[in-house]
Amino acid sequence: MGWTLELGCYNAPAAYTLSGERVLGEEATDLANSRGLFAAVLRTKVLVHSKCMRVCEEQYLAEMNTIFKKYPGDHTPQVTTYSTFTALKFEGSFTPEYFWENAVQPVRFSEANAALLEGEGAGSFIDISSHPVLSSYLVENGALPSTITCPMLRSKKVSSLN
Repeated sequence: MGWTLELGCYNAPAAYTLSGERVLGEEATDLANSRGLFAAVLRTKVLVHSKCMRVCEEQYLAEMNTIFKKYPGDHTPQVTTYSTFTALKFEGSFTPEYFWENAVQPVRFSEANAALLEGEGAGSFIDISSHPVLSSYLVENGALPSTITCPMLRSKKVSSLN
């Protein structure tokens, strides 16, 4: 397939995620580290947010269409939503194709945060990701720490439940 390494996520002004062939990611990590830059290989087996995902497009869309048929109706968000792949306020309904593009296109988290803060002001953020790193990117992108709730945040201090 001739896979490459590409920018998969624009998380914050100085925080990016590369996506692509693992060997290339390891080489890029080694190069960055040798130049004094922080870089790490993510523990994932899915090359999400890259052209590498194209190999499963047909199956993904078939499965998503099955889900959407099982739950028919209006799939328009009920709260203001900003897309992390267009970095714009989302207008319309969610579709299998939208979710596919969201999985394949680069994540423009930093731009989406900026658009949200400009368009909606400093509201509240609930980080429901599997890792608390996104909360730190919200702060780097201008959100106030007091506006962020993240159940995955880990305390370095162990406390007992009394």
